[in-house]
This record gives sequence, structure tokens and C-alpha cells, in this order.
Amino acid sequence: MGAVIYHADRPEPLWQALADTLHRTGDVFRREYIITQTEGMENRLKTELARKNGIFAHYTFLKQDDILELLYTELTGKQAYTAAVRPALYRLLGSEDFKTTFPHIAAYYDVANEQEAHLKRIQLAGKTADLLDQYQVYRSDRVLEWEALDSACQEQDHQAWQRWLWLALRDRFKWYVPKHKMQAEVLRLLQEETGREKARRLLPRLTLFGISIFTPFYTRVLNALAQATDVYYYMVLPGTEMLRQQAFDNSFNSALGGNYTVLAETLPRPAEWIEVFAESAALDSTRAAAKSSAKPPTKPPTLLATLQESLRRDSPEGGFVTETQAVDGTLVVNGAYTPVREVEIFYNYLVDLMEKGAGLTPDQVLVLVPDLEAYVPYIKAVFDNAPYPIPYYIGGEQTTKTDTVMQTLMELLAFDAMDAYPAEEVVALLEEKRIRRKYGMENMAYVRETVKNANIRFGLENKADDQTQYVGWTYGLEKIIMGFAVYDDRPMASVLPDATFYPWKETETATAYDVFRLKAFLDDLVYYAEQQKERKSFGAWKTFLLEEVLERSVAYSFRDEEELTRLYKDLEYMEKVYDDQEIPFSVFRYLATERFQQDTLSGAYMAGCVSFLPVIPGRGLPAKVVAFLGMNRDVFPRKDVSLGFDLMQDEPMVGDRSKKENDKMAFLESLMAAESYFYVSYIGKDTATNEVLPPSLVVDQLLDYLEHLAHEDVRHQIKDLVYVAHPLHGFSARYKVQDKRLFTYLYAPTAADREQTDIEGIDTPTPTEQIQTETIDLDAFCRFFVHPIEWYYQKVLGIRYDDPEPPLPENELFDSDYLQSWALKKQVFEEDIREGCIDLFRLEVLKDKGVKDGILPLAGMADLQIKKALEDTEGLRNAWKELLKDVLPHPFPIDITVNGLQIQGSVDTIYNGKLFDYSLSKSIYKQQVKTRITHLILSACGFGGAAVLFTRDGDVLEAPAVDVSTALEQMKELVALFQRGQTERLPIVLNAVVEAMKKDTPEKQIAEYRKKAKEKAEGNIYARQPADIYVAAAWEEEVFDGEEEALAQLIETYYHLIFQPWE
Repeated sequence: MGAVIYHADRPEPLWQALADTLHRTGDVFRREYIITQTEGMENRLKTELARKNGIFAHYTFLKQDDILELLYTELTGKQAYTAAVRPALYRLLGSEDFKTTFPHIAAYYDVANEQEAHLKRIQLAGKTADLLDQYQVYRSDRVLEWEALDSACQEQDHQAWQRWLWLALRDRFKWYVPKHKMQAEVLRLLQEETGREKARRLLPRLTLFGISIFTPFYTRVLNALAQATDVYYYMVLPGTEMLRQQAFDNSFNSALGGNYTVLAETLPRPAEWIEVFAESAALDSTRAAAKSSAKPPTKPPTLLATLQESLRRDSPEGGFVTETQAVDGTLVVNGAYTPVREVEIFYNYLVDLMEKGAGLTPDQVLVLVPDLEAYVPYIKAVFDNAPYPIPYYIGGEQTTKTDTVMQTLMELLAFDAMDAYPAEEVVALLEEKRIRRKYGMENMAYVRETVKNANIRFGLENKADDQTQYVGWTYGLEKIIMGFAVYDDRPMASVLPDATFYPWKETETATAYDVFRLKAFLDDLVYYAEQQKERKSFGAWKTFLLEEVLERSVAYSFRDEEELTRLYKDLEYMEKVYDDQEIPFSVFRYLATERFQQDTLSGAYMAGCVSFLPVIPGRGLPAKVVAFLGMNRDVFPRKDVSLGFDLMQDEPMVGDRSKKENDKMAFLESLMAAESYFYVSYIGKDTATNEVLPPSLVVDQLLDYLEHLAHEDVRHQIKDLVYVAHPLHGFSARYKVQDKRLFTYLYAPTAADREQTDIEGIDTPTPTEQIQTETIDLDAFCRFFVHPIEWYYQKVLGIRYDDPEPPLPENELFDSDYLQSWALKKQVFEEDIREGCIDLFRLEVLKDKGVKDGILPLAGMADLQIKKALEDTEGLRNAWKELLKDVLPHPFPIDITVNGLQIQGSVDTIYNGKLFDYSLSKSIYKQQVKTRITHLILSACGFGGAAVLFTRDGDVLEAPAVDVSTALEQMKELVALFQRGQTERLPIVLNAVVEAMKKDTPEKQIAEYRKKAKEKAEGNIYARQPADIYVAAAWEEEVFDGEEEALAQLIETYYHLIFQPWE
């Protein structure tokens, strides 16, 4: 009997020591109790013990909190009910006694909205329950003082109302046994032989593995228990000398290892210390190489090994790290612009290690991320789409962020009908995988597009007086479903009073059944919303969730049996805790969500995969590569933020919980656990201002310490040798093989790059979406020449900077955007041309249909929009009718091959042997490009007419006819430019070309061109001209900084082919 402390500077020898102990003294029929600090160490311990002993069974993992309750139950025969404190406090906070005595506290949650009031009350109960638990562990003397006072406190401070709750809890809920009472009873019984015998039978041996934080409260229990049974500690420590001195000599250890000094004060009393590691001679070798002319070791220690040895020895010495060590790549700090770039850079780092023969396998890589949830989408995006697949596992992703039954239930519970059923929320919810499968949805893209085009915005029926009934679900679904049944342009009577609708003609028979399924889903949401208005017991809400919501709206299978079992058990447990209290749905939803979010696999890892974990669960786990991502100043270490009513913050004591110190110690432990490589990255620059951003405090301290270790010859440059600042884009021209620290395996090199370099042993990855240039549509060919740079990013690199598909609108249309205005002008123009006129009756029909179909704003705003469209197109309409009245068009098919490129399409605006086109925009440059290229292709196919372009104001531009041979020659030049644009970014900016060619000398042309291109890249807020992000990216990558002669030739060729014929 007694306490034995096994200590080492790494976990590996401790695993072996524990495995030997279990193998030597283990009894397969005797349960082993093991206390660990994190889930990560717990899971790793299982694996290592099973690997070393061939089997690991009949064990129970505990936390320090658990051992007290376990001993109390065994020694007294009484059950300790500690989990029901929160519901008890919830009751007490709602009592009239508390509200009357402490009205200033009750005012926080006693609000008019009942759902909000109960939600605030359960949240306050949870925070208070946690504080009362901490008081018992860290301030047990304060709790005893509360209980010793007989008279009621008349003060209104925070201590007064917390004391009132504590005493009421003790008085009204007799089942509750406080921790300090449990501790006192356990300590008393362990002084008796009978109690010690019971403890020995329960715990023949207690093992504590990897614990780095002890509190005096639990230390007293462990010391008493060591008098009754064997208590073995397996601890990762820098050395026992520090524990004796309670201080560090090494500055980095001192800065990050503050918790070790707390540990020295709170560590249980051992009967024996056993050291299970042998110190390395790496540091001595380094010193010898630096201070004498003796022959250096054949393989000098790496930068990481030297750093670790210095920390392990707690040595204050420095000045011996060489430049060779600084650039050996074993310790790397990278700065990036964005989280996704961080992940890309780290992926490149892993591939590079593997390609260079580091003998690295995926399961030898551990990645710790302080804000893992924020990085999960980027990790998946990069690793799932990378050219060289690397298996990975995210061990800290919350259950509610993954494709699980619980996640889907949480999404359904989170839907709030009080938001008036916004279209985006309803459709996004139906897009959830399990909900979609349950309702049999086949084409969600069609459903989303249909809801958008049918002008469904929000609400079920809405109001008639403000015309919002036209944007509600009832009206919208009615016209969609009737469009499936009736093909008619005439208005029909609606189920809504005094309303008509136009059947939605775009309903497709093959996919229309999805609309009926959408209607069924909406009906279920309405039913759920009605149920949620009631107050029920937790058991009734459990039944509602499992028997109605789950069965009606969530798909599951036998593969989900384990998760469903856990779900049932969690809800049954909470039902017992909350008993028969009637609670509103908001409280049930909050409690259930909170419980399910705790069901994470934060410390788990999968064999054969790179493991991404949160910092605390993965702290101190050894791996060949240990990496930290997202080490930003405002994220890590976490700040110690206390509640405003936390009484401990007034009188801090040694051993109090500190997230900041805990994080710093976790970083130090993980640095020491890195076997070969240590990697750190953070957001080093602001994307908007390019301002340098500082890293985490611990990274700053690491770089400062490296400066201390460096030899005087490299001391002032070692930070620059270890730190690498990466460009904004992964395809940056800076990623050249000449700079060994900048490399990428994610993007295909350009043709020029391929001529310059060839990376040995690596197959060049293909672009993510390499354009097929054998056959192309006429419209696509024209679009290339409108914006060649955008084309290259989107079609060749597979990069889209434009915003993703925007969410469905949730408000009625107040004003038309550019595209809607353009569509309305086009509709007015075509209506006038088709009918020959556009009278008041036709305008009224256009307005009525436009409002009900969602093209026009509601009420009087529709008249203004139509009036403006008429004014803007008046000149164009009059000019078109004057030239082409009663003239019918005829189509001209196109199928031509030039230099291996086949262009296909059809042109249907040929009138009287000429190509006619028009522009509805103020600027006609884009339409000039499209019309000119179409005309040139037509001419090459034998079309002998001119091209005519109408401006919005009715002006007419004309390009002369082109003979076939000339057209073919010019087409060859265009195709050559097109093919060149598939391998490099052509620095062509439309308006910049036109403005530059107005200058009279090549030098002025180039200067003007670069000026206008830069303006396009930066935008102009005064002219309401947004920045073109594609041109901005090319500008930053110095695409416009090539040879002036070549750039001038490119501009002149482009202008000559496209714009000059219009002059």
C-alpha cells in the first residue's frame, strides 16, 4: 500500500511501465480503475496497452470527480445524486421566495416573453450549479461558512443570493449530498479499518495516468486512499528538481510551465519516486560542437531535438544553434492569410515530407487546432479534393456538425416558426441528408429554383392589404401545383380570399412530385410548431421528439443503432433528472442540444489517418509530426473570463482553474511530444489591409527562445529562417522551386513553369477542371473574350471568387436589382417588338403578372419600375421598329473548326441579310465583343452581311461585311488567343484596352492600360464600381508586369480584331 510516482519526460516509457505492471500483477478477473485527464490520452492508452500486452480488458476509466462519488457510495452505501442540482436550482429561481428576496436577480429572467424567460432561467441555473460545484472544490471553507451562519443575510450582493440558493438547496432537496460532505465522510471512514478494507475490495489498485493538474480537495482524498490501497501515478514531468525548487531556470519553461509550480504544491505525497527514462546526450553534443574543435557527431542533432533537450534539462544556456539546424525543417512556423490557406500550406508540407523520404505515414501525424469547428470545412475541402489523397480523421467535430440522427434532430428542433417560415430556412432544412431521404426528395436543386422563381419568400398566408399574400407559402405552392395540373396563361381563383394566380408553367412533370413532398414537409413543420406552443414534462417532450419528429421526418437504419441507443439513454437520464417539471419547448430544446453537443469524439483517433483534434484532448500525445493550426493571438491561449457573479475572482488562490495557463502548458507538453517535426501556423496578415497580424503569445515566446538558443552569427536572422510568410493565393507565382520553403502540390503549374522546372518524383497534378478545347459552344467562346482572366480562374484552375448561390430571399421584393431590371427591360422590349406596340392594357397585364410572379415589387413600386423600363428602352424600341418593322428573322446554324477547335451554335437574329443585336446596358463594350465575334464566325461560315448593333439610347453601330478568307485568318488569331488563355492568364481588361488605344504612343498606351487595369482591380467606391476580384488576383500576382512590348502587342491585336471594325 502507498503512493508510487512513475515519471518520465514523454508518455511512451510510461505506457511501457504501466503495461509491465499490469502484466506482472494483473488479474483478469479484477477490474482496473484508471484516471486520465483527457479523452485523447484515454483512447491512446487503450491502444498502447492492448498492443504491448496483447489484450486490455476489464477496465474502467474515470475522472478525478468520479473517484469521490465512487468511494462515497461504496463506503456509506448511499447514492450521491449530484446531477439533479441544475433542475433543483431552476425550481428555486422560479420560486416566489427567491423573486421577492432578490428582485434584481429575478429581473434578468423574469421577462414578458415566456419562452425567453424560462430559457434565461435554465441558463442561469446551469451557470450557478457549475459555480456551486467549483466552490465545494476550490472554496470549501466558504461553503462551510455559509452553513454555519444562522441568520438570513439581508444584503443584496452576489454572495447573498448564491448563499440563499445553497441553503435552500440543502434544505428542500434532502437527496443532495455536497462534495465537501462526501469528502469529509470518505476521509472519516478511511481512518477506520473497516472503511479501508471496503476501499481495498473496491479498488485493489488505482492508476492515475498523465495527470498534470491536482487540487488540494482531491489530493486529500488520494492521500487518504493511499493508506488503504495501492495508488500508482504515471506522470509526464520535466524533472523532479523543478518540483523541489518549485521554479524553472529555463525561461521558456518558466513562461509556459506555470502550472508545474502549482503541481509542485498540490501533488499527492508519494511513498516512492521511480524514474523511467534516461536523459539524452544531444545537448552535450551540441555544446561540444560549438565550444571545441573536437570532431562533431556524424549526425548533429536537429533544431527540434536541441530545443527539446534544452527544455528537458531546464537549462538556461544558449548560443549554440547553428544556421544549418535552423533551416533543417524540423521546426517550422508558417504565416497565412486565411484559414483555408493554412490548411493548404499544411497539406503541401505533409506531401513534401512524404516525397522527401521522411518515412512518414498518416497515423504518425497529430494536428491540434484551438478552434477546430471553424477549421473543419476547410480541412474537408482541401483534403477531400487534393490531387494526392491523404486519409484524415477529425476527432473533435461536434455530433451536431456531422451527418447523424442527433444532428438532424437538432436542426429540426432549431427551426423557429416565429420567424414566419422563411423560404431559405425551410428549403435548407429539407436539404439535410436524412430529412431529404425520409421525404424521398430527388432533385433539391429543382425545388430550390422553383421556390425562388415562384416568389415564395416567407409566411404561410400573410396579408392581402399589403399584398404579402403573394410571397407566402400557401399562394406559392398553389400556383406551382396548379401549374402541374393546368397549362394555361390565364389567371385562376386562389384559395385565398379575393386573390387570383397564374399557374406556374415551368413545373416539370419528371420532378414535380418533389413539390408535393415539399408540401408534406411544410405541413409537418406547421404541426411541430403548434405542438411547441405547449408546456410539457421532459418525458412528454421526449415522446414528441422520438415518436413524432424522429419517425416522421428523419431517416435512419440499422447502422444508426448505436447512436439511437445513446440518444434514448441520454433522454431517459434527463427525464429522471428533470422529473415531472413542466417546461416550455425552448428549455427542452436548449437542454437536449446541450446534451447532444457533449457527445463528441474529441479524443478519438483512427488508425492509418492524420488526426485533427482540439488542443486539450490531444495535449501531450506523441507523434512523429505534431502540428498546431490557427495559432492566432486572439484564439490561443484562451482568456480567463469569469462570470460577473463568480465569488472566486475576488480572492484568487493557487490551484484555481486557469484556461490560459492550462493552454500554455498543453503547448509545452505537445512540443515535447513531437518526435521528429513540430509545425505551427497562424493567420499572419489581414486580407483587406495586408497588415501584419501577431501570432499566439506562445508562438512569440517560442521564436524569442529560439533567438536565445541561436549562435551569435545567426541570432538576428533565426526568426526569418524558421518563419515563412506565404502569399494570399495557392497558385501564386512565388511558388517556385528556386525557393525551397515555398512549394505547392495543389495547383497545376503554368506552361512557363513547366518549361522552367520539373519536380523529380512527383507527377504534375492536373487542373481541377481542365477545359476541353476540342469543341466549344458559341456563347462560351464569346464569353472568354469578354473576361479572359475570369475564364482562366474558373475554367482552368477551378477557382470561383464570386459569391456562392445566394440564399433564398426572405423579404418581399422592394426594388429590382441589376439583373431583374435588365430582365424587365428585355421583357418590355420583346413585348413591344412582338406585338408592335405596348398599350395600357398590356402594361396592366404585365404588371399584374410581374407582381404575382415576383418579378416586380409589390404595390406602387411596380408602376415606378415599369415606367423606368419604358423610359430606358424607348430609344432602342423606336430605332429597332423603324429599321425592322414587319421583317422576320431567320436562323443561321454554326459549325466550324479552326486550328483544331470546333465551334458550334446557332444565330437567330439575321434580318435582311444582316446580323442585328442590341444592348440594354449603358456600356456597350461587352455586347460589342459578343456581336463582333459572332459576326466573324458567321462570315467564316459564308455569311456575307454586315453587323448592326443598337445601343440602349437607339444609336446604331455597324461593322462592315467580311469575306470568308479574311474572316478565317482573323478567326485563327482569335483561336490562338483562346488556346493561349487555357495555359496562362491573358492580361486583357475590356475597358482598359479601349481607353489605352485612345493614346497616341505605345508608351502612353501601356501606362494608361496599367492604370485602368489597376482601377479595375481596386474598384471605385465613388463611381459605385466594385473591385474585380479576378483582376485583383492577377494584379497581385504581377500578371500585368510582363514585358511592355509583348503587352502592347497583345492589346493591339485584341483591339484590332474586336473593336476597330466598329469605328
